[in-house]
Amino acid sequence: MEIEYNNFDFELEFEEEVFTDKYPAFVLRSILGNELKKFSCILKNKNCEECPLKFQCAYSFVFETPIKKENEVLMGRDKATHPFTIHSMVDINKNIKYLNFSLSLFGRGIEYFPYIYYSFMRAAENGMFRQRIPYKINRIMSDNFVVNDGGSEVLNLPERKLWTLDREIQTSKKKIKIDLL
Repeated sequence: MEIEYNNFDFELEFEEEVFTDKYPAFVLRSILGNELKKFSCILKNKNCEECPLKFQCAYSFVFETPIKKENEVLMGRDKATHPFTIHSMVDINKNIKYLNFSLSLFGRGIEYFPYIYYSFMRAAENGMFRQRIPYKINRIMSDNFVVNDGGSEVLNLPERKLWTLDREIQTSKKKIKIDLL
């Protein structure tokens, strides 16, 4: 099995210190969904399930992730797993001036990175967290590759990476114990 992916590391700088009253990844996901829907949705009077453009729309693909019911992988299902994750090491209840977070995109989700970038750009002036402190994107990196230097809106997209599951591992069975503390 093979999966294409890219990781993007963002650095945001707030105009002033901001208090993280919620886990930043949750706030970022909410901002992304809100802004992406605002500028991607062409037929605002329809919900995504009824929209004839649901398979081409950036918002629909990233947040609704529709698939045809007649498929080989998730038979009978009309939605797939979302093609992204957002992760931040910043905890709640902290005063911060900078926020670093990682966005991972998988498969076709990588194509929508420019839409995601502009969603975060549009949200910057409205700010984040309860105080709605505006921010700017200082830089976006992908490993050691500069995707955006914060000085322009130009994106330099990196080559896609390929994750491969070894067939031997795929067919072997192992027990794993996970303790949730």
